[in-house]
Amino acid sequence: MSSTFILGAGFSVPAEFPSGHTLNEKFFKNLENNILKFSDGQWTWDEYDFSTAQNGRLNTDYLNISLLLSELIETFQKGTFLPFDYEEFFDWIHRDYDADLIKKSCDNVNKRLASLDIPAYSGHLFKDPYINEYSRIQECYSYLIADLLRRPYKRTENQNYYSRFIDSLKKDEKADIFTLNHDMLFEYLMEVNAISYSDGFSVNNSMIVNNEKEKMEVFNNDYNADVTFHKLHGSVNYYQFAEMKESNSGFYNYTGKYWFFKPRNYWDIHMASLIDLATDQIIQSVNPDIKPQFLTGKSKVKVIDTHLIYKQLYKNLKDSLSTTKRLTIIGYSYRDKHINQLIKESLETNAFEIVNINPYVKFPFRKDFSQKDVLEVKYLDQL
Repeated sequence: MSSTFILGAGFSVPAEFPSGHTLNEKFFKNLENNILKFSDGQWTWDEYDFSTAQNGRLNTDYLNISLLLSELIETFQKGTFLPFDYEEFFDWIHRDYDADLIKKSCDNVNKRLASLDIPAYSGHLFKDPYINEYSRIQECYSYLIADLLRRPYKRTENQNYYSRFIDSLKKDEKADIFTLNHDMLFEYLMEVNAISYSDGFSVNNSMIVNNEKEKMEVFNNDYNADVTFHKLHGSVNYYQFAEMKESNSGFYNYTGKYWFFKPRNYWDIHMASLIDLATDQIIQSVNPDIKPQFLTGKSKVKVIDTHLIYKQLYKNLKDSLSTTKRLTIIGYSYRDKHINQLIKESLETNAFEIVNINPYVKFPFRKDFSQKDVLEVKYLDQL
């Protein structure tokens, strides 16, 4: 049977990956003086060993940016009785640059640092805050989300919980899995259960190479296995290489071309280069925007509509739903309007079976469906 799966955050929660509520609490309560910045530009939470913490404090940004981020969260929350939402805050800090807001927030941070007896000459103080501080906040916030999602948590200890899911993949003639998550749990489950899958990445016609000039996997929508995997909103292990061209004035400008690639290690991330496929010669060895590529926030649709890769992944879901015999939805709370709309549209033209696995939310789109037409299961291990 041809099957389609949609995995939401609830798929990863049994392995103790953080839920949206957990992320909200983390950013709202545990931020100040609790983050690290490393020489490669990466940010993490200060929750690792002593040596890691020492290295991450060599850069003064670890303190002032943590206080500035906390200050902006406080400003964001003022005037509302609603709980903090990390996705809404993501949208808020990615709006148009507000110079007055940044200057005022940096001044407040400087006052707090002065009260901690930080000397006036210290690099911790903001000297002349401008748009660079705004960019650093955006970059830091993305890295901190990725740091929380790339950890293994209890995936090894709790892998047996997913045995029914693994069994269903083995039985299906073809299975298309679409996830809204950015973590690496699915990849881990496939590896430990020796299941081959294709995620649209390959080295075929790859123009991105590492330091040894070995081709790295790029997303080219190339699927060649019975189990296909699509990360609709990106992943903590996806990085983007954007093409740049030198102008007559000597400045480098983005051309609008870009590729998602999957590095295998630190050096692959920072030493990636673009080659000419005809000559294999390196034509660009600079990639300034180095951070994990994933979508969060409430404005995902705007990005999907204009981003070639996310747009293609979304089309893959649409195509799968048009022919599938069964749709299994696991741990999805039906809060993404663009996904909901696609499910409803597909039900108009394709009569597929529906399995909804969720302890809290039943399948909401009934129309011509009665209760008996949808199999409701609370937990995956009950399937």
